[in-house]
Amino acid sequence: MSSTVVRAAVAQLRADGLLVGQPGKGVFVRSTPAAVAERAVTIEDLSKRVDRLHEELRRVESGQRDELAAGLATLGQHVGLVHRHLIELYDKLGRPYPGDVPEVLPGEERRGDGQVG
Repeated sequence: MSSTVVRAAVAQLRADGLLVGQPGKGVFVRSTPAAVAERAVTIEDLSKRVDRLHEELRRVESGQRDELAAGLATLGQHVGLVHRHLIELYDKLGRPYPGDVPEVLPGEERRGDGQVG
């Protein structure tokens, strides 16, 4: 058997966790194939746990995004109401409102005079 084949086999067994090399001393058996297989199952379990945690984190982040979006929508509605009240107050004073006409919110329509109602 050539030394190249032996080196390749030792390298593979090291990569599989079965052998450990100690410089100047040699190569020793680290664990049995059954122990490596058991460790591999544990790694699979950990991988599944990590995947579940990632999914849970995505749901939490998604929930926070939804919550923030809902909060921003509510804030936008309040700003629109304040804007409309300012326009009405300027109208009562007989002065033109210096700002833009507010956006039309869902469920509302713009009247013929440009006002939202």
